[in-house]
Amino acid sequence: MALNCEGCKAYCCRIAGLILKELDRGDGICLYLNENNKCEIYDHRPIICNTDRMYDKYFKNKYTKEEWVELNKRSCKELENDQSKQSEVEDKVQKFEEMEGISRQDSSQTESRPNNRPEINENGQPASHDING
Repeated sequence: MALNCEGCKAYCCRIAGLILKELDRGDGICLYLNENNKCEIYDHRPIICNTDRMYDKYFKNKYTKEEWVELNKRSCKELENDQSKQSEVEDKVQKFEEMEGISRQDSSQTESRPNNRPEINENGQPASHDING
């Protein structure tokens, strides 16, 4: 029994640079991961990237091969879920930034405070504006 990475979206490679700094392309993603989610050094990849070699060297006395494969499948699923959550957050941040950019542009013409920050009174508290005067 081996881990089947058919249709892999390379979630593990998207954090490889966080684990091994020499693999980091600068954003935590492995520098050998190409645009097609394929490893450019697959035949010579580090042991940490090879589940069979990791099992044989470090885990065969702790887990059966089936347990090892199942652990790796669960890890893949967790990384996929984390990536999905991260994508959702990034989408929300991007939408917010787009809205904020529009808001800043609109408010820069009418607002005199820099960065649209609230006015602060002498006590360091936001100044209240009583509409009843």
